[in-house]
Amino acid sequence: MIAEIITGLANAASISGVTLKTLISRSRANRVELEKYIKFLAGKQVLTAPFEQEVLPAVIRSLEKIKDETDAVRIRVGDDLVDVVFLNLVLKLSEELMMLHEIDDSDPKGNMKMFRSIQEIRARFARAIALLSTAFKVDLAGSRLVPLVTDMNFRAKRG
Repeated sequence: MIAEIITGLANAASISGVTLKTLISRSRANRVELEKYIKFLAGKQVLTAPFEQEVLPAVIRSLEKIKDETDAVRIRVGDDLVDVVFLNLVLKLSEELMMLHEIDDSDPKGNMKMFRSIQEIRARFARAIALLSTAFKVDLAGSRLVPLVTDMNFRAKRG
């Protein structure tokens, strides 16, 4: 059931013009590399922990590790469409990290900025994970990333 939900979400997702339809047409030769990357992301608390557990220095360190690994996987995969998705993630991480480095974490307004930044990053990664896991047939069942992907990709429509 989770796979069907994520597939539905992936069908509606797009990152820099890359859609599920365009990604599915690609070779699945990079499936193992992308599966390892998604498992790496599942271990990152910054993508899944409740906001009240987030601490600025740890958030910055974790996001820097994610950025480095994202760029490294992008280079190893070497597919132009996957490259667009990963470059979009690296750009978002870079933008948010610049802002996070300027935050005074003793100021309550700084915490709100940090939470907004984390939310932006989670939303971007949720779309990317939905697209990549569906296109490359990476099973997310049982992954800590399932709530991230389903919660951040779902937008209720009001009547």
